[in-house]
Amino acid sequence: MRYDVLWYLKQPDWYSRLLEILLSRDDLDPKYRELIERKANVKRQLLVAFEIEASDTTTKAMKGTISNLSKLPYGIIVVKRGRKEASKTEGSIRNRFERALLEFRTLHGPNNVIVVSFDDIKKLAEELGVK
Repeated sequence: MRYDVLWYLKQPDWYSRLLEILLSRDDLDPKYRELIERKANVKRQLLVAFEIEASDTTTKAMKGTISNLSKLPYGIIVVKRGRKEASKTEGSIRNRFERALLEFRTLHGPNNVIVVSFDDIKKLAEELGVK
């Protein structure tokens, strides 16, 4: 899966140390050792993924985006402001994403995905002093 923007954190020291302890053991299955070695080589962990939706999309594609982001600690869908679309029954892309997210949560349980507007991100950037 490809995301538009990713934020990472340094892997916690305690986790790196635990992996070192595991690798010092002589009784590990070779395939399990290979798995732990791969994990030990990772120096950062994905924290947040952003998907930016600047234009309309199908409900099926929305649910796919939500599904992909739901596997992460934080998933943020950024959409254009909630202006009304051509169809009054459909609502804005933001409203449609919100409904799709609520339906996804009903079917698959809670996750850390949220839907925000460009204006919400702009306000956050201003508060954080980002230009």
